[in-house]
Amino acid sequence: MARALKNPIADPTYLDFFGMAQPPFAPLSGPSQIFHSDQYSLLMTHLAGATEQSDCLMVVCGADGSGKTTLLNRYTTNLGQDVSFATFDETCTDGNQFYCAFLRQLGFQDISGTLQELRRITREFLIHRGIAGDPVLVIIDNAHLVSPSVFEQLRWIADTKVEETRVLSMVLAGNSDLPRIMDSPAMRMLKFRKHIDFTIRVYTEEETEDYVRHRLRLAGGADAAKFSNEARQLIYRFTGGTPSLINMLCNEVLTEAFTQKTRVITDEIVRTVADRHQLVPHVVPLHSKGRRSTDPEITITIPDQVAEERITAREVPPSQSADSAATGPATPDVDAKKLLEQISRLSEQLGEFKAERKQSRKDLRLRDRQIGKLKEQLAGLVAQHKKVQHEISAR
Repeated sequence: MARALKNPIADPTYLDFFGMAQPPFAPLSGPSQIFHSDQYSLLMTHLAGATEQSDCLMVVCGADGSGKTTLLNRYTTNLGQDVSFATFDETCTDGNQFYCAFLRQLGFQDISGTLQELRRITREFLIHRGIAGDPVLVIIDNAHLVSPSVFEQLRWIADTKVEETRVLSMVLAGNSDLPRIMDSPAMRMLKFRKHIDFTIRVYTEEETEDYVRHRLRLAGGADAAKFSNEARQLIYRFTGGTPSLINMLCNEVLTEAFTQKTRVITDEIVRTVADRHQLVPHVVPLHSKGRRSTDPEITITIPDQVAEERITAREVPPSQSADSAATGPATPDVDAKKLLEQISRLSEQLGEFKAERKQSRKDLRLRDRQIGKLKEQLAGLVAQHKKVQHEISAR
């Protein structure tokens, strides 16, 4: 689900001038290049918990451009093929598209059918995974933009349980509108055993400086561009510590420095770029407190700068075996009718197993009652024995 827009940051004109090997503020090419802020490790820990255990809902909120998609892509890139997970964003607009993409990412190939058929296949498959003890993780990026029909399917499959435990875990990522959606009557009915709310904050001034230095170092130009103290402070003021805005502003600043043939980034250069794009400084809260309710919302944009990043959908290798359905996410390449027959047989076997287990429980309860009666009889005989011994002693 990649963007189709062109990214001008991917091919800047200043690379040779600053001696850089790659664009410093373009989208990252690998997960190892992520800037590790203080909140990064905590987020990765929460995501790992949602992956390893089922029946968990994690709601990740953050301002637009705060790096939610980048961090989610970083996490899913490191997940192995033995982990059952699927990723979506707002480009998934209806139920059929959702189920086809969901099943395809979990190993199905050339899957199609009506909405009811896809629902049945998905439900049976999830029950099968739950019996095998294999949790399934669903990640929804830009969840605040997802259509209500997709949310309806999410609620439907999330209700799949094995022994009163949900098979699924979900990660919903979005902006400040997402908590309002989660508080809606329809979503409040979705109760998971474990619920985590995580907010991705913007960078502090110190983190912003470290982030710019980190990106320059990755590009091989850590010492090529010299940012003055005033320039670093202005970059933070004009971006508010939002990673995407830092990338766009710094790219324009380096382009302006190249035009002026200088490797020293001064506050004048930053102000020149800000005036050209009509940027307004963010209001910095006093004493680390939040913005006042009377402060106006400020939106900073640089037109036609960078394509929006999408969460990367999972690609399942076609070489996976059909026999691995019980231990891994692969599923045979068959048509819907044959697949339904297979799942039907598995359902029958599951029904027989449940019937046997139910009968075993009945037998155990019957034996417990018989043992209870025998204990009562034994207690009565012991009491009679003691009574007889007492009478004999008295005589």
